[in-house]
This record gives sequence, C-alpha cells and structure tokens, in this order.
Amino acid sequence: MKLKLFIIVAILAVAMMGIYTPEAKAQGASVTPYANILLWAGYTSKSEEASWKVDDTGAAEEDADVFMAVTPQGSLGVRGSANNVMGDVSFMVRTPSMDSDQQSQALLFTAYVMYNVNDFGLLVGRFFAPYDKVDFGNIACQTTAFGWDMFLGYTLFDATRDQIKVSYKGAYLALLKNTKNEDSDWDVVLPMVAVGYQYGSFMTPFNFGVHALYQTAKDDAASWVTDEDTNLDGNIDPTDYYVATTGAYGESLTAWAVAGDFGVKMDPIEINGHVHYGVNTADMGVQGGGAAIVNGSYEDTTTLAGWVSVGYTMGAAKLYAGLGYRSVDNSETYVEADTAMTYYVSCAYSIQPNFSVTPIVHYEDKMKGSADQEEGNVLTVGALFKASI
Repeated sequence: MKLKLFIIVAILAVAMMGIYTPEAKAQGASVTPYANILLWAGYTSKSEEASWKVDDTGAAEEDADVFMAVTPQGSLGVRGSANNVMGDVSFMVRTPSMDSDQQSQALLFTAYVMYNVNDFGLLVGRFFAPYDKVDFGNIACQTTAFGWDMFLGYTLFDATRDQIKVSYKGAYLALLKNTKNEDSDWDVVLPMVAVGYQYGSFMTPFNFGVHALYQTAKDDAASWVTDEDTNLDGNIDPTDYYVATTGAYGESLTAWAVAGDFGVKMDPIEINGHVHYGVNTADMGVQGGGAAIVNGSYEDTTTLAGWVSVGYTMGAAKLYAGLGYRSVDNSETYVEADTAMTYYVSCAYSIQPNFSVTPIVHYEDKMKGSADQEEGNVLTVGALFKASI
C-alpha cells in the first residue's frame, strides 16, 4: 500500500510540473492540488429474509444480521486550467471496514482534459458519465464507491467511465467504453453511446436533463473441444475438434435506457428528482436488471426506477429527505416483478468550511423478489465525516 501511494504522489507531482510551466503561469494558468478524507461509521440491521448470513445447511439464519462498520476512504488529486483548457487527475484510496480482511485499494478515479470555447465543449478521458445525476451537496445523489448512496439501484448510477464527449449549448453526444470490451467472450464493434440534453446543474436555481444510452455486443463464448467420435485412431489433429457453445452463442445482447431528471432551488428549499426506464441495464454497467438466457437466446429484463428528494437549509445545516421506487421484470423468467422502495433522512452540518458531518437514517424495503418471495428490509443508521483540503 505504501508503494502504491508513493506512485500516486509521483504521478500527481509529474502532472503538476507538466501543467504549471513558466509559460503557462504567464498565461494565467492555475494548478490546485486537493484531497478529501471521509469516514463512515454506522450500524446496519438486516431482517431474516434480507440477511446474507447462512447456517451450515445453507439456509438463512433465523435472527437478523446486525453489524457495525467503520470505513475510511479518501481521494487525492490535482486540477489545472489555462485559457480554455482544464484537466484533472485523481485517485481514490479505499479501505474496507475494520472487520474485513480485504486489502486497501488505490483506484484511478478521474483523468481527463476538457476544452471549452463559447458554447462548445470537448471532454476526453475518465469522468462522470453524463447521464448520472451527481449532487455533491446531497449525500443521496453522490457517485461513490463507498456504499452510502441512498439511491443506489434507483438511479442510473455509474462509476467514472472512459469517454469522449462533445457538447454544444447543453446538448451532448458521448462515446463511452463498452462494458463488454475487455471480455474475450464478447465481440464488441461499437462503444456505448449516450446522447442527451442537460440544462443547468445542481448548483443552478433550475436544472433538468433528458438522456438516452445504448450498448450492444455479440456473445462469442465458445471453446474448442475434442470430438471423440472422430478421434478413432488415437492421434489428435485439427479435424478432431469442434466448437462447443453454451448460453446464447452468436446472439447479440442489446441494452438501452431513457431517463429524465430535474432540480429546483428556492432558498431555503430545494427539490430534486429522477426517473428512468431501461432494458438490460445491468449489462451496460448501470444498476438494474440484466438479460436472461432462455433456450439459447437473450430475453430482455426491464427496469423502471426513480426517486425524489427535498432539502431544507437552516444556517450551517441542510436537512434532506427522500424516497425511491424500483421495479425489475422479465416476462420469461420472473414469476412476479422484483420490487423495492427506499427512504432516507440526513442532516449535513458544516462544522467548518472544510469539515462536515452528516448523520443518516436509511431504510430499504426490498418487498417482493422475482419468485414472489419476501425479501425483507435493511435499516442503516450512521454518520459520514468529511474533510476537504
């Protein structure tokens, strides 16, 4: 871990030296290193149906699953700008909870260059997906790998993704890395494509967005195996092999989604919301259902989900409350739609301009599963501490 951190610091130092040259300084360039340190501490209680613990027979334990987690995480980066160009490189350092035997990880989080002139914009690199509604003020709308996203599974949540995005007056076209790109069992010809229109941001008095995304890939999962019927002489040659396939070999798997979101700020109140409908969304890296294989073909799984949250500011504190709904269904393989609802309340309080604490109460009712079974509920109570440097 120490070596990884040293490499990260070295990369950031080289990036700063490359950007902040005397010539760039003379042209008004700026370079800003930054760091965020976060700590989550809280309790999670799962009902019997939702518990992941099992007894020696593999059956769920009768008692609820209650555990405590104290999990630190941080990010370290540098951003720079000169004229109409800005760039950012950041790493996320993630440490598992204290009762976990997993190792800490250092992950490249963002690395991009953005060019803006008049109403035209070009972004190349790893950055937030354009269809992911990110609000750094509302903890429930943050894109994180930490697990406190209250709407995880109810929004088009996505990690930062490699992309090329062109925008003009709010309209955008983005080519993103296909999620099947590094899997040898898939033939990938096209990148993931996202188009949409975004007016304003979570910092403006009013914002809204409409988005559409599409991805396709061809199943190429096959292997060469010995055909014993033709291997009569005991000597193996190329004619003694044939292609064995499983699943949906040769079939195309297509995933797509359409989404809309909005935000209104009328101090001291703000309202945000999101809704989306998608097909096989899990197969393109966002939350929801994935396709099922039936008789050698892919059968589509649909996802309908959305959420709404309300915020109220009182001095250094900001109260939030929200709820979300999700329904995932497949007419060929599900007995009933897999449904769930989520609810949360939080209070973000700024102790200092660069230090805050956010107590959270989050309740998720998992309702019914795809086999019409009860899936129980999950209650999480805790607090997030955040320091920015």
